[in-house]
Amino acid sequence: LQLQRGETGEAARWARRQLELEPYHEQAHRQLMAALALGGERSAALAHYAACSRLLERELGCGPEDETQALADQIRNGALPRPPLPPGVLDAPRAEGPAPRSVGLRPRSRTRFVAREGELARLGALLDGALADQGGVGLIAGEAGSGKTALLDEFAHRAAAAHGDLIVLRGKCNAHAGAGDPHLPFREMLQTLAGDVEGKRAGGTLSPEQARRAWEALPAVGAALVEHGPDLIDRFVPGEPLLRRAEAFPAPGPTAGSGRRGGQAWQARLREALRRAGEGTPPGSGGASPAASNLSSSIRGSGERGRWALQPDLFGQVTQVLHVVSMDRPLLLAVDDLQWADGGTAALLFHLGRRLAGSRILLLGAYRPEAVAHAEGAQAVPGVGEILRELVREWGEVVVDLDGADGRAFVEAYVDGAPNRLGAAFRQALYDHTGGNPLFTVELLNSFERDGTVVQDGAGRWIAAGVPDWERWPPQVEAVIAGHLAALPDEDRTLLRAASVQGEQFTAEAAARALGWSEEATARRLSGPLRIRHRLVEAVSLERLAWNGQRLSRYRFRHALVQRSVYRSLDPVEGSGLHEATARAMESLYASPAGQAAGAGLPGAGEVPPGAAAQALAPELARHYEAAAMPLEAARWRLAAGQWAIRLVAYDEAVAHLERGLALLEDLSPSPEGLRLELGLHLALIMPVSLRSGWQTPAATRALERLSVLVQHPDLRDEPQRRDALSVLALATGWSADPERGRRVGEQLLRMGEAGDARACLQAHWVLGHSEWLKGRLVAARERLEVALALSRPQAGDAQGHLFLVAPGVTARAVLGFVLWLLGYPDQARDCLQRAVAQAEVLEQPSSTAFAHLMAGMVHWFLGRDSSAALAHAQVLRSLEGTGLFYGAWAELLVHGRGGAGQPGRHGSQARMAEAGAALQAAGAGVGHVGQLMLRAQALVRAGRPAAAAEIMDEALAWIERTGVRLMEAEAWRMRGQFLRAQAADAPASLSAAEACLRRALELAREQQARWLELRAAADLARLWQAQGRRGEARELLAPIYAWFVEGFDTADLVDAGTLLAQLK
Repeated sequence: LQLQRGETGEAARWARRQLELEPYHEQAHRQLMAALALGGERSAALAHYAACSRLLERELGCGPEDETQALADQIRNGALPRPPLPPGVLDAPRAEGPAPRSVGLRPRSRTRFVAREGELARLGALLDGALADQGGVGLIAGEAGSGKTALLDEFAHRAAAAHGDLIVLRGKCNAHAGAGDPHLPFREMLQTLAGDVEGKRAGGTLSPEQARRAWEALPAVGAALVEHGPDLIDRFVPGEPLLRRAEAFPAPGPTAGSGRRGGQAWQARLREALRRAGEGTPPGSGGASPAASNLSSSIRGSGERGRWALQPDLFGQVTQVLHVVSMDRPLLLAVDDLQWADGGTAALLFHLGRRLAGSRILLLGAYRPEAVAHAEGAQAVPGVGEILRELVREWGEVVVDLDGADGRAFVEAYVDGAPNRLGAAFRQALYDHTGGNPLFTVELLNSFERDGTVVQDGAGRWIAAGVPDWERWPPQVEAVIAGHLAALPDEDRTLLRAASVQGEQFTAEAAARALGWSEEATARRLSGPLRIRHRLVEAVSLERLAWNGQRLSRYRFRHALVQRSVYRSLDPVEGSGLHEATARAMESLYASPAGQAAGAGLPGAGEVPPGAAAQALAPELARHYEAAAMPLEAARWRLAAGQWAIRLVAYDEAVAHLERGLALLEDLSPSPEGLRLELGLHLALIMPVSLRSGWQTPAATRALERLSVLVQHPDLRDEPQRRDALSVLALATGWSADPERGRRVGEQLLRMGEAGDARACLQAHWVLGHSEWLKGRLVAARERLEVALALSRPQAGDAQGHLFLVAPGVTARAVLGFVLWLLGYPDQARDCLQRAVAQAEVLEQPSSTAFAHLMAGMVHWFLGRDSSAALAHAQVLRSLEGTGLFYGAWAELLVHGRGGAGQPGRHGSQARMAEAGAALQAAGAGVGHVGQLMLRAQALVRAGRPAAAAEIMDEALAWIERTGVRLMEAEAWRMRGQFLRAQAADAPASLSAAEACLRRALELAREQQARWLELRAAADLARLWQAQGRRGEARELLAPIYAWFVEGFDTADLVDAGTLLAQLK
């Protein structure tokens, strides 16, 4: 492409990058020779040809190809034409093709693909449907070695060739990372779609044409990400590299999906989002998108992970971005090795797979059925197998089963792919031995070639050298592979063993450093004999780290069975040593400019360099250190991996990492470093556990109990994390109805604040204000919360947001709104609540937004008696994804609390409210427990069941007495009195009990200076006296409290009280 544009310098740079990864790649050598010659450097081009010839002769024992020699003659004679040039001279290698120089039965062109025309036709029909705006899903099933990946490769190649605007995106699940690397294949595909193509193109896994298509789509993709997927930036797609690529388009026109924000607006918005992210504020809206369908309630939810265990809105944003891009360019998404999918990948696959109708997207997945069944047997919840079955039910007959393919036809077709005189008896014996398994067949033929069982005659045809001894050859492909490996030179076996500990895909430089070898020599060995002669590895990509310029040459074993065979050859001692050496090597490779390892922002280490690449390194390092029997280092990286998973909103994966880190520390002797690490692990565990299933689950309870012990440990007195731990403990005690414990924690924070810690001072006043609020000490709560607000910076990013789950400034303002209304200032309260919502939206924290809307909804329902306003806030809560069980359950309560007698769906509403109440109780609802009981009681009264409602109020009052959460105690007595009075027709004696309840409510409200609750209790008691003919007493009771108010006269309670006073006159 660069040569056709006359950019010879850039073309030479691309060619050199390819040669860095594959030094024997003659097409890249030809590209470099042509670029130099056309750039006026004829002597340099000829010198490079000479160097290439020497390299091939020395390493491979052969000369250059005819095309290379012809190009050198053209350059030498000054006859090199300007582009466009003859086909095959400067063409870059096909993404799916093997090395251009091969030996034996395999042709020189790209990997031979045979005997799968029927399967290709079925996939082609699915693609035709997707291109006709129908969307589509296809699944390829087959045992190891059945040709799933080869089928994906061939179909992707043919589809891209047949459809000039189709973009093919590939992703692969990792058998070693598993649940440790959330959403891996979708992150890979989105990064390619966002223009991260240079390394893959240099490695040959992405064709130049596909790289060009992805690059040309970048403005549309960037606009779609900014508009519809802001939270994907720096989670799924690294932001800074995306911005650098975006700036290569100085004057984009309107793009698909950008709408009125087209043109350059998306670049400016991306730049601003990254700037804010650098200041600590998340780049995305975190909850502004419409709610996505909840997978948990469909196939994963049970028990505590039920209806309100919401899936993150990242799923909705991925889906929306892909839909928008596909309006302009159809997409083929191919995910390989689904049997190794982590929970997040499986859930996103299901989410996307059910939302492809009407799009131009075909989603393909390949998997091994037996591995899926084995994985499901080890899981407590449904996994990828059930999700695949759900997709089949959704889309019909979309499974291409390679295990049922004609193995004999494959053997015949593969043997006939090269000139040969191998007879029927040979072919039958080959089929009988391999069963027609493609990988086994190819490996066995390669073995025959290496040991001389088959040779070429004088005409270049393959023949059998005598009668093959079939009994000598093992009956499994693994054994054939092991025999091949055993025949390698010692140096190659050593290199492959070092590479195998990284997994099916590996980094050459990490293997080299683990062995103490030259990085360049290692890459040459991999790209040369091990790739070309032995066909054991393939090049993947070539990248450079932005922060230190380190080259990363990525390869993969040609098949997972090859990697598995090499890895199994390691004894425990050698394996442990290689894992440790690999971990050290990876840390040094990813070193930051200051010389510190990536991910070192953990206890006892340094700063993390920017970018998702460094963060995503943590799961791999944790695995290596654990395999090396180094538990402290492994636990440190488990903490980093858990934090990375939290950033991806992959809470199950985060909990798994963090709990594993804690388990690694259990058998270690106590040490200051271990204590700090344990504190960090417990602290990080609180957020995913509480958002996933509430504060009172065993995991949350254990973490909180251990935090309570650790904050008192003398070795952690000066630990900076101690303040955060105290804050989390205080928050937990608030949610779980323990205001006295919150007071004690708040006082500890206050002492830290008095010692000069400003953040601790802010947190102390917030915690103490929250505790006073729960206890019903409203004046003291107001004072504390106003101090906290004075100390906070409302527009700044909140560094404690991930620990508090909600920004302290937002909670302080929202709770203050509740307090002000109770104190009798509804107008000030409404203003305070509106400002809390606005502040949360500016911070763009989903949980902060949820808390502000929840408090506003509760205040408008319980105090303002404004069901419409409460419903509006509840609907916003419903639309927010990833905010957890507590908020989702409260949204259901507020929505269904409106249902009453005579309304459609009344019984269904009551059932949903009961279900939500049970979920809140399981989650540790704190003060919300009384609130949800009140909502249920009101619904029962509307349904004509006041006696049942009174019993619920008895339950609420008992809970208040037990916990000391007296915030709504006066209201609970008042409501009980209301419900008893409603029974007067059937039980006249209940009137005296009702009056006693109302008097108690009045007394408590006055003690708490809760003017609003005093007004309500006085009004209800006045109505009771009015009905008894005690009008004067009623007026004397109600008039003074009504006269006290100076605002809020449009509220339902003050309007009703004014009307009642007029009647009493």
